[in-house]
Amino acid sequence: MLPGYAVLSLSASRRVSRNLELFAGVQNLTDREYFVGTLPTTIGTPRLVNAGVRVRFAPRTAAVK
Repeated sequence: MLPGYAVLSLSASRRVSRNLELFAGVQNLTDREYFVGTLPTTIGTPRLVNAGVRVRFAPRTAAVK
């Protein structure tokens, strides 16, 4: 049986314009080691930080004849 655990993760995003969004996130904020399998070497991921820019391209509209 695996011991209990809790993982703290945060994420945020901000729309800058209609087609542009900034985002950031942190997984396992406390950088705690935790087991995800019954083998002693099967541990969860360490702290992971990611950020980026999401661009959405508007679809082209068909020309009206």
